[in-house]
Amino acid sequence: MLPYQFLILLLCFSIFTQKGFCEQKTVEGFTSEPRTILSLHDDSKNSPYWFDKPHKLAEMPLNHIGLLLRNHNLSQPLPSLSQMKDVRGVLLWMSTDRIADPNRLLRWAIDIIAAGKKLVVMGTPPFDINLKGETTPGYLMDRFWGRLGLKPLSEWVRFTHKVQLIDKNPRVMDFERTFSGVLPSYKKMVATDPRVKVHLTARQFNKPETDTVLVATGPNGGYVAESFALYTTPEGDFIQWYINPFNFFAKAFATDKLAKLDATTMSNRRIYFSHIDGDGWRNLTQIDEYSKDKKLSSEVILKEILEKYPDLPVTVAPIAGDFDERLGQNPSIKKIAKKAFALKHVEIGSHTYSHPLFWQFFEEYSEDKEQQYLWLYPQLKENDFFQQLKSLLDMGRTKKKPQMDTGAWKQALNRIASNENERIKGNNDQEVIMEYRTPRAYYFGPYSLAQEIAESVKEIEKLAPEGKKVKLFQWSGDTLPYEDAILAVEEAGMKNINGGDSRFDRQFPSISWVAPLGRRVGSAWQTYSSNSNENTYTELWSSNFFGFKHLVKTVHNTGTPLRLKPFNVYYHMYSGEKTSSLNALRFNLDYARSLPLTPIAASHFASVVEGAIGADLQRDEKGRWRIVDRGALNTVRFDQALFTRVDFNKSEGVLGQKHHQGSLYIALDKDHEAPIIALTDHPNSGVLPSGRPYMVESSWMVGSLSFPTPHSLKFNSHGYGSGEFVWKTPWKGQFEASLIDDVGDVIDHHVGNIGKNGVLKFSFGSKGLPGGRVEIKNLETD
Repeated sequence: MLPYQFLILLLCFSIFTQKGFCEQKTVEGFTSEPRTILSLHDDSKNSPYWFDKPHKLAEMPLNHIGLLLRNHNLSQPLPSLSQMKDVRGVLLWMSTDRIADPNRLLRWAIDIIAAGKKLVVMGTPPFDINLKGETTPGYLMDRFWGRLGLKPLSEWVRFTHKVQLIDKNPRVMDFERTFSGVLPSYKKMVATDPRVKVHLTARQFNKPETDTVLVATGPNGGYVAESFALYTTPEGDFIQWYINPFNFFAKAFATDKLAKLDATTMSNRRIYFSHIDGDGWRNLTQIDEYSKDKKLSSEVILKEILEKYPDLPVTVAPIAGDFDERLGQNPSIKKIAKKAFALKHVEIGSHTYSHPLFWQFFEEYSEDKEQQYLWLYPQLKENDFFQQLKSLLDMGRTKKKPQMDTGAWKQALNRIASNENERIKGNNDQEVIMEYRTPRAYYFGPYSLAQEIAESVKEIEKLAPEGKKVKLFQWSGDTLPYEDAILAVEEAGMKNINGGDSRFDRQFPSISWVAPLGRRVGSAWQTYSSNSNENTYTELWSSNFFGFKHLVKTVHNTGTPLRLKPFNVYYHMYSGEKTSSLNALRFNLDYARSLPLTPIAASHFASVVEGAIGADLQRDEKGRWRIVDRGALNTVRFDQALFTRVDFNKSEGVLGQKHHQGSLYIALDKDHEAPIIALTDHPNSGVLPSGRPYMVESSWMVGSLSFPTPHSLKFNSHGYGSGEFVWKTPWKGQFEASLIDDVGDVIDHHVGNIGKNGVLKFSFGSKGLPGGRVEIKNLETD
């Protein structure tokens, strides 16, 4: 090797070792595909971005079409093009109508569009005047809108009773609601580029010369006029989309052919996971069978749920403070934990030590700041955790309160919908705290982040079997932890979850209530739960205790016609307090058993999400895709792909494929470092032919696939419950499938007939097995 070649290789290694894709880019010709959408946020009002429309309303649809949202505060310098290599486009959907320097923003926007970045404007951008009331130069406005193929006119149409809507594209408009009654006022806008596709036009007095573009997409982005994206009630408590955000953003950001890293699916089945927050561990149950012996709610959950559903994994996360002897000694409290942690399908989590209710209060903590609340804390010997929390709520006020253990998600959406200028202010502790009467549930002395995380883990692991560790940290209270708290969890080697509170049902009939994958807090990442817990179904655990059974509506609506979320059963220990709440929980778990799912641990799901946001998606000139640094993410989806299949001869690390809802789901080998996917056209959908066997679906995770002979295959597999497998092969006749443990013993065995078109189906273990190596042989090799 020549000296200069060695230096180049050394430089490449030093710069890209962490990502691991420098050499592959050079040798194989793959380049990273930008999939980040930059959202601009006016942070001058001290309102965090996660309370604004891009995060609350746009990010989930963007996640579904394969994109990630990254916030940029306008108080910071706008990023240069060299800092935007991973940026596909920019979303301007702002809550303010003016900013300090619109000229700077316009020039930057013009430059990035010229460089090939897409830009979407939703609503009225803050361009016209600055904070001093100075008008923006017209030539800048014309250049900007011209880049989008549009031209704004000076006239506003304020009286719309003679306006009709035409050119309505049904794939983009009338998604959850159609326009009715008096239309909103609008500013006149015309298209100047013939490549712009208009999806909705307003016409006055039936005169074509009055036509105004209300919704449009083009080669450089898209536009939605103010008030034509969403319907909201005057009170702001009801939201529905006029536009189809999935199709609109897909057109505006050109994602139809993009590979989507999908966090809803594993082994070509929908993911199932479950986690329990420890609230109510000490509560006395009211269920007759147990109440006569003064049993705890947590024991009911242990006996009726954990021990009776061993096929459904669940993470149990106590509040470590519940084991603190200063709360009073009760031997059964720790005994219940030990029994639960000993179960093989139970993963251990932590739900903090003192259960912070408002995390922002503790970001810059001082003992003096909390002194005024000490007298309000419950006595440490109080046994009913829920009653303690309830006493902390200021129930006398008429203002809506955040739910316990929720992210104030719906309250924030209400504020957004009604365009309130108020926001929950992270730097105004007094305003935040007045939502509750105290900043946390328990007081064991001055707040310590080390106590909430490291010490809570230490105390919980004392009750665990040897070698079994806490894997997941489940946020408490408002579920809005500050950056250092999330980083401390990461440094402790745990994943984190909670927040989001997704609902999509009769009470919340819109995808507006379905949360994105999570949120970025500085350099830290918080994964959201996929579904809401029983709190939001029971009016803060005050009525309708059967309400959690309506979770199945959200599960159904987020599974069809698009698979938006996994099936997540998220609840608290106090669900074991009442017969109706216990029955609701059973109802949800029985429903899960009836569906074709791939159950995984909650920490595994958090790892899948982190893989989806952190992976490097690459593409080469031949149209092949390569996924690097994907962590636990093992599914790639292609939309509008009914007549597309995997070309296995040109792919690597691909287990199988399955068409579902018009998309092609592709399962990746969990043990392959950097899978490559090549696609080809095919005249039919359904179970596709292939020259080699491939997996259609499985309830277990699969890896290390190999083909010892043309008539056999083997792979490693493990999971929960019975292992169900469907494979497509070019074989005929009979097959034999064996499950082999680590020492080479066959622990389960199946012989069956290969079905029509080479499809073979089999399962292992009615009560679940530990997994192992699976070997499949075609018994007819002629």
